[in-house]
Amino acid sequence: MSLDELLAREASLDAEILAQEDALRQLRRDRCLVWRQINALRDPIVRLPPELTTEVFMRTLDPTISAAPSHAGMPSLLLNICSAWTSIVISTPALWATIRIDFSRLTDGLRAALPLWLDRAKNHALSLYLKGLAFDEDIMSLIWSHAAHIGSLDIRLPVKRMPHHIEEAELWGSCRPEHLPILETLRIQHSDVNASTRLRSIPQLLSVAPNLLEFFFDRLDTHPEALTDELILPRLRQFSFGRVHSRCFWSGANEFLSLPNLEVLTVSAQAMSMNDLLAFLKRSSPPLRTLIFESLTFYPDDLFPSFQPLEYLTRLEFVFANARMVEKILVPLAEDLSLLPHLDTLILESPHSVFESFWIASSGLLLARRRRFRAFRIERILPASKGPLLLSPETLVSFAELVDEGMDLHIDGHFK
Repeated sequence: MSLDELLAREASLDAEILAQEDALRQLRRDRCLVWRQINALRDPIVRLPPELTTEVFMRTLDPTISAAPSHAGMPSLLLNICSAWTSIVISTPALWATIRIDFSRLTDGLRAALPLWLDRAKNHALSLYLKGLAFDEDIMSLIWSHAAHIGSLDIRLPVKRMPHHIEEAELWGSCRPEHLPILETLRIQHSDVNASTRLRSIPQLLSVAPNLLEFFFDRLDTHPEALTDELILPRLRQFSFGRVHSRCFWSGANEFLSLPNLEVLTVSAQAMSMNDLLAFLKRSSPPLRTLIFESLTFYPDDLFPSFQPLEYLTRLEFVFANARMVEKILVPLAEDLSLLPHLDTLILESPHSVFESFWIASSGLLLARRRRFRAFRIERILPASKGPLLLSPETLVSFAELVDEGMDLHIDGHFK
């Protein structure tokens, strides 16, 4: 054969090889499809309805461990199982909507994964957990660009020696959210029980969250000049203001903050004075249903004026309270039924200095209000002295009668 004929033959063979390779690739794709169909018939998991598979995936997530954006953790690992699961995971925004970031442990992997997670979450409400002393500005800028979709925001300051006064820029820099329209839960807390740190940014966050329903604020304060403008949160239902001194916040709150529809209020006697509480209640006139006192140190006589505007209150709780002080509250409530007329639940958690006179006052209150009272619960009693707690036969008989009438009466302690 001539050279030209050999070159032509070579070209013909190359074309035939390419055609055969294309055909082989198609056959392999067809075989993969057949394998998937076989697996779908054999594997019960693959046969699950997509809605049920999605629910299973949601229940595998642990927001306290696996919610840090990563290509190596959940739910990213589910993308490596099969095409069916990949399709379900990518099309389920809720799987990507819980994001946990510890700014003291930033990695390149997190920086790369975060934009992808936010994109896959689409318009689903985001739940963010942010921990650190100084928030990375680039990451916060990316997060605030999705501010319209943030439904829950949990900010934790770690246990570490901190300056007494932290400027707003030291948390998330110069970038800040302009509007948080669907934010319903805001939690800002210091992990150090002995901390007393001020944050300027708290009023600013509240001012851009008009639909906030729950606000938890613990072991922190704000700057004296931070709250100087009228601030009304018309939808806030639950406000928990925790431990340590927070005089600056309450001083501003009494003059500028209004919570007209507040239903649940938790306050610490270490964080405010009785005058602060009275001024706040008078300003907002909220329809409170539940009032929780932590570490009660007020004189009982000072508390009664605060009860006057609480005509809708049904639940009263005391945490780490001196039972003798609570006892002085129970006696007037038993004698004057116009005080907190709708009260039907009383709870004490970890009370101390519990003596027989307290049980007598408790039974007197419950008997006087037996037609309305539904629950009386005492959790984790701290006894006045070592040994069992003594209840008189008369008190035990009274409690037994109330239980027979249907009252939820629970006392957690070591009795004789």
